[in-house]
Amino acid sequence: MNVLGPMDASGIYRDLHRAPTAVAALASVLVSIEPSREPPNRRAARTLEDFVAYKSVFRLIRGDADIGCLFDEFSRWKVTVHCDGPADPRALPLHVFELGGKRFDLACDKDANLFRRQFGAPNQRKDAGDRVWRAGVAHGREELSIGGRRLPAGTHWDVSSRRGSWRIVNAREVWRVEGPAYLNAYPDEHLRPPSARYRARARQVWHAGTKNAPHRKSKGH
Repeated sequence: MNVLGPMDASGIYRDLHRAPTAVAALASVLVSIEPSREPPNRRAARTLEDFVAYKSVFRLIRGDADIGCLFDEFSRWKVTVHCDGPADPRALPLHVFELGGKRFDLACDKDANLFRRQFGAPNQRKDAGDRVWRAGVAHGREELSIGGRRLPAGTHWDVSSRRGSWRIVNAREVWRVEGPAYLNAYPDEHLRPPSARYRARARQVWHAGTKNAPHRKSKGH
């Protein structure tokens, strides 16, 4: 499998929220949604196209014509709005929010409504991992953008679970949460404890940039 390195995948995803972006691939590429797994597993991976969906224009480049098509599509995409705001499911980091193997076309009203019925109201969704995503009170200075929509500074979700011990994963980190604690999850996949008093209960247990993490280089991006 051609798998993008965790740090590269995370870097690309975070960049999508800071400027209008087009993503091009010269071959079929996967992104591991279980980055600590070594070797990567196809069942625990998404295509790069799915990974950047709703937050970028993507095209697989097979020839010169594809390059022109990519830039034409990007020119149209970047001057229109493709997200209604923090309540829109497309604002979520959908590789962090567990979908339970289901697929949705969230640009389609029918599928967007199905998503809402499946996972709940925007201010308190429950994902397939039995984790509750509550709309947090926006705090912070950074303003992220999704599909031409600028979000309020500090937009995030407070993610919790009734389980005694649970985990949450983004493209480059694994976190373990114990007891009555929660994490802040941001649209660009950033995860962090909400305050110092939660750090003993919400711990980062794996990071792709540490010495003990498997080192997978990407072939380029």
